[in-house]
Amino acid sequence: MKRFNADTGSEEKLPNVDSFIEEVIELCKKYDLSIRHEDRYGAFEVYGKFDEDSASWLRSAYYIPSK
Repeated sequence: MKRFNADTGSEEKLPNVDSFIEEVIELCKKYDLSIRHEDRYGAFEVYGKFDEDSASWLRSAYYIPSK
């Protein structure tokens, strides 16, 4: 899939990022947990049940390369 690269400002295919995110989602499924983002303070939440909507949100993450 193409995702936003914050460094270049364009949509790009980033297979290593896709693989990383899918592995995180597989761990979420394994432990029946989800990673969510709490919008009021910018914190992440670990939710006590796997939720496909949260996984979908995680799949849309931007890529920010290290400097």
